[in-house]
Amino acid sequence: MRRIAGIPARTESTSAVAVAASVGGDSGVAVLVETSIETTVLLAPVTLPPADLPFVEAPTAPPVGASPRPPAPPSPAHPAGSPGRPPVPPPPSSTGDEPREPARPHAHPRLRTLLLVVLATLVAVGVLVVSRGDGIAPAPAPAALTAANITFDGADVSWEPTSDRATAYLVRVATDPALRHVVWTRTVDAADPHVHVGGRGITEDQQLYVAVTSTWHGVAGSTTQPLAVHTPLRPPSPVTDVTTKPDTSGVTLRWGAAARATGYQVVVASDPAMTKVLHRSAVVHRTSYRVNLRDGARYYVLLRTVRGPAHATEDGDEQVVRGPDSRVRGFSTPLKPLGVPVAPTVRPLTASTVKVSWKPVKNATRYTVTFAATRSAKQRTVVRTTHTSITLDGVRPKAMHLRPIFYVRVVADRWGLVRHASKPRTATVLAGNARTPVAFTTTVATYNLLRTQFDDDAGRSWAKRFTLSGRQLRGVGIAGLQETGWGKVGGKRPVSVVAKAAHLRVAKHPHSSKPCTTKNQPVLYAPGKFSVLHCGYSKISSSGSKGIDARYATWVELKDKRSHQAVLVVNAHLTAYTSKHTAGSAVAQRARALEAARLVKLVRKHRHSGEPVVLTGDYNSYPGRAATTPLDVLAAHGFTSADLTARSNTDGDYGSFHDFTGARANGEPIDHVIMNDKVVATSYRVHVTNSRKAPSDHYEVSARVEVHRSH
Repeated sequence: MRRIAGIPARTESTSAVAVAASVGGDSGVAVLVETSIETTVLLAPVTLPPADLPFVEAPTAPPVGASPRPPAPPSPAHPAGSPGRPPVPPPPSSTGDEPREPARPHAHPRLRTLLLVVLATLVAVGVLVVSRGDGIAPAPAPAALTAANITFDGADVSWEPTSDRATAYLVRVATDPALRHVVWTRTVDAADPHVHVGGRGITEDQQLYVAVTSTWHGVAGSTTQPLAVHTPLRPPSPVTDVTTKPDTSGVTLRWGAAARATGYQVVVASDPAMTKVLHRSAVVHRTSYRVNLRDGARYYVLLRTVRGPAHATEDGDEQVVRGPDSRVRGFSTPLKPLGVPVAPTVRPLTASTVKVSWKPVKNATRYTVTFAATRSAKQRTVVRTTHTSITLDGVRPKAMHLRPIFYVRVVADRWGLVRHASKPRTATVLAGNARTPVAFTTTVATYNLLRTQFDDDAGRSWAKRFTLSGRQLRGVGIAGLQETGWGKVGGKRPVSVVAKAAHLRVAKHPHSSKPCTTKNQPVLYAPGKFSVLHCGYSKISSSGSKGIDARYATWVELKDKRSHQAVLVVNAHLTAYTSKHTAGSAVAQRARALEAARLVKLVRKHRHSGEPVVLTGDYNSYPGRAATTPLDVLAAHGFTSADLTARSNTDGDYGSFHDFTGARANGEPIDHVIMNDKVVATSYRVHVTNSRKAPSDHYEVSARVEVHRSH
């Protein structure tokens, strides 16, 4: 502050008025007033009366609103010499030679000093204030006032500093925008334009207003507009005691209530880092939760606590604050038990296409279809699917290192964790595609009738048994019988008894009463539908085989009377066992394979070009019974069994030999209807009946077939 020479001054404070006075005789009093801003004040000299003048009290103004008091009347003049008042002496002589009266003491010296101060103040108020050329204006307000990191108990406040005209900033926090109710204040140095607002006076869920004032050495400058800041709710505590109870369909979660939490969110993932989230719940307002999950898997769960209104449903709600996550917990759901698949059904559609179907397996999530050359050979995966049927194209057994008759399995699995395979099902492809039209349809049956020297389990004679068997064959177009001889027994021909009951005719040479065979494997046919063109029989067993009964095959060429299409029928009964070897012995197996090879030669000998062929008989074998079975031999030459190729199958899982002991499910038929590529089986059936009342120890086996034209 610049001073005016000769005028002393003293600063009491930045907001009060400082007065300095010099009183001396006639010289007067000089007064200086310094305001909060630095200015130069020019003062007019004030001349006070001499100190020896009497003190005159200034009249006092009446109070506001009071009636003016009338002036006091003048006192009456007292005449000279009147009692009660002494006479006034005459004024003294003014000549200098007369002695002066001693000076009277000053009246009220403290009041006189106070009067001087009041007068000096009044003079100061009325002075002319002239701003200096280098004076300082009020410091401007800070700019860009912002709040960050707002929490339930504070926030970080910052601003852009003003020019060097501010030495500090005053930060005030109030609950109203007018800043009347200040709850927090702090002075911040100008070099550090930010402050953390927090502590006493700052609470959760509170609407606050922040303002910053620039100051110059404690003198307030301009203030920013108030910045509205709302403190959020205080986050709830985390859940610390989560328990899991997994089962095959999911998990039940339970936990203890967390402090300040009004709801919870459940997050389930398949990895401990919780990046592969499988389930994220809405906000729940209870301490238990059920999540449906896949069985047989590992999962991870965490809980998030939230705090907010009761109606809040998601933690993204602006009124909801989320607390810390709980610790991640892992658990595993047990695997549901997997069922065992049954053997599939395999139906060839063409020479390179098969359809595989099967029954659904309990709790299976996927199926694998496999092929194998033999029952015990290594399985080759063909396809995987979630369906219960599939059509496979491009099935070429030779190219796939399979035999003409191969084995198909279905493997069911549960999430790839457990697998169960079915029993193998024999399969084949069609020998070829019948490209010619269908000439006629008929039913072909094969039936082994127990020899006449045996009674059935019910004690019935052969005649009764054969009659019952014949009745079962009614409606059949072609039938091949085994163990049914031509020779008379008790005056009756067994084959004639069956034919009469079945409404069929025994095949005989044309224009002759001589039967096509006198052995035990005759052929019957429906006389209204067919006529015999040629017939005969041939030995198929090896002449040098010791202990093996001679085996024969009967062949008959029939003509359909309506379409005139011929069909070659061959009926045979292959070796069952030898005198020294059982039916399952290697000797018996080899004998049957050789007999099947002779059947192929027999067909080649008597078949005309392109002619359809049907083979019937008791082959005492089934696919897989030996390394090479009769069916393998025939399939290698283009002959397929109806039970492997028919479009529909009835009781095909039952064995055709029951021995009066009951039908065997999942058995294998040893009686067969076999065809070449000119005959297509549309249905196949094992005629299962009450085995204890059956007329034979075999079931009848039949197939409905479509016979195509030769050319």
